[in-house]
Amino acid sequence: MNTFFSKLHRHKQQQLPFVLFLNPGDETVKAYLQNDNTLNLNSNFNKSGFVFAPFDIDTKESVWFYDDECQILETDTSEFEFISNRPVFRENELYQQLFHQKNVSKAIQEIENGDLYKVIISRKEIQQLGHIDIFQVFQNICLTYPKTFCYCWFHPKIGLWMGASPETLIHITEGSFETMALAGTQQYEGTSDVSWGKKEKEEQQFVVDAIRKALVNNDCVDSIKIEDTITQKAGNLLHLKTPIKAKIKSETLLKPLIQVLHPTPAVCGLPYNVSKKFISNNEGYDRLYYTGFLGEVKSIEEVNLFVNLRCMEVFENISKVAIYVGGGITEASNAEAEWCETVNKSQVMKRIL
Repeated sequence: MNTFFSKLHRHKQQQLPFVLFLNPGDETVKAYLQNDNTLNLNSNFNKSGFVFAPFDIDTKESVWFYDDECQILETDTSEFEFISNRPVFRENELYQQLFHQKNVSKAIQEIENGDLYKVIISRKEIQQLGHIDIFQVFQNICLTYPKTFCYCWFHPKIGLWMGASPETLIHITEGSFETMALAGTQQYEGTSDVSWGKKEKEEQQFVVDAIRKALVNNDCVDSIKIEDTITQKAGNLLHLKTPIKAKIKSETLLKPLIQVLHPTPAVCGLPYNVSKKFISNNEGYDRLYYTGFLGEVKSIEEVNLFVNLRCMEVFENISKVAIYVGGGITEASNAEAEWCETVNKSQVMKRIL
């Protein structure tokens, strides 16, 4: 075990908070090691450090590792090694499938009634595993999904989360702002030159239009540019991706910008209040930090936040993981196909365990 992971291992043994992460396309892994186990809650987004935010930022506060209260380490991925203990995953239970498909069918009915345009239906899949070496799993994530945001986050008062997110929420460098609409999913079959169906194109356009409208109607950015939609590969999946760029206004603060964008229609739905209520009433569990966001904040001039997708919660003391997956439902959705999409998405985390 190299010095970087030795320090993290000792830190974890002392039950002290930390996060280690790799930005998309980078080779340098960065870690924040908090000096004590204080739970820093801050919903003003006016600090510098690493933020871990929940799906529902209206009722739950975000957790921060402030950079002036942390030891910050770096290493590169050149010596990382992929090792799998080849666990046996339990087959998806029929009850889970029936419950999920029932929710999808109910959502389609609500859409046909005119109450909704789109809603994201998710589920939590529990898997019982043997011993989980989280630092080895993190190496597996980085090597398998180098073009995503890879992370391992721990706080003894919250828990341990890991993931490989393909979706940027906010990227700001020297006043240049970027976000993306990411929706539509299909299995990667050896090529990214694929055709997309009506449902996926419609779902993607909902997200693009909603983000554009939100940015136009709020006084945070100038010169909004919607770029061409492309097919993006993320592990064994393909998605439709539309980059959206703008210029940050000089008086803009980060919190109002986050409130404009989060949660996007790609993780909640449209209209926002109706879809959020549908999720709360029907999913049957608390998303917690799934479909929240996380990443580094240095200042309004330097922000790198990602949507918490393709993630899992790790329960080390009982050797279990909770894998979180979901999909966007529109009028063109099919309940069985939506179930299959969540099964495919669960493979993202299963491939690295």
